[in-house]
Amino acid sequence: MVYSPGIYDGKLYTFKRKKKGQWIYDRAKQGILPLVKPYETLFISEAKFDAYRELPGATIIYSDDIYKGRLLRFDAGIFHLKNNRLIHFWGERRKNKDFEFDSERNYHYLSIYAQIFNEKGEIIHYGELFIIKEPHPSRYKGNLVNWKDNEDNFYMIEQSADMVPVIRRFSLEVED
Repeated sequence: MVYSPGIYDGKLYTFKRKKKGQWIYDRAKQGILPLVKPYETLFISEAKFDAYRELPGATIIYSDDIYKGRLLRFDAGIFHLKNNRLIHFWGERRKNKDFEFDSERNYHYLSIYAQIFNEKGEIIHYGELFIIKEPHPSRYKGNLVNWKDNEDNFYMIEQSADMVPVIRRFSLEVED
């Protein structure tokens, strides 16, 4: 089993199943380190959060205290390919310098990346796949790439500018 944390940190974690059905940690696979920090400045007051809560990725982060902020990078799906390689997707939010609430420019950019690991756990391909104009309010947090069919086509549900869900189907052509 391979696990990627919801706030993607550049590593994937593998677990093996023991005879009695227990999962034990095996090792970490070093993936590509995202370009953006994990989250934006934490808002420590309710008023500050309310002013920005419509931004894409605004969320509540729990630890010893409750913080409010924006997730800027996240796991977006992980799958095994037909050739036994592993593909991992993640998202990174970037600001739109022209962003304005209640205007035609009320979106930020969400870059979707992929990395492919061989059977040894080494990265053999990676790169940015596409950029989505992420409207507000938007709460993409994980599993943005929702499923894969038997032919290694991928499907994701994207939120369009007019808030209508759109299914995007895509495939990757990877050289050996």
